[in-house]
Amino acid sequence: MDNIDLLKTDIKNLLGFVEANDSNPVPYCFTYVMLIEKNIKIWESEGQQNSEELKACIISDWRSAKSRAGLYDYYIARDDFNDQRQLNNKLNELIERVNFFIVDILEDS
Repeated sequence: MDNIDLLKTDIKNLLGFVEANDSNPVPYCFTYVMLIEKNIKIWESEGQQNSEELKACIISDWRSAKSRAGLYDYYIARDDFNDQRQLNNKLNELIERVNFFIVDILEDS
């Protein structure tokens, strides 16, 4: 699959951002994001076979993260409103980068 490295980087950045800025346990919605990351690693370790199967799994897991697990409802809470707004704007930007890749690139290919 073309551009899989971009998706890997965006997922790593998203998960790293949440881990660095939210001291609470990782929210349920991110278990699907971590599953995408894990499936990509397995796909790479197995010689990048079954790209269509990986693509279907990524799309399915992303849809689950958004709809069933509440990815778009998640936010990072802070006492300072401006700090909270800045963090969540960055969080939304990272989520949208991943969403763009999966929805606009993978689903359309």
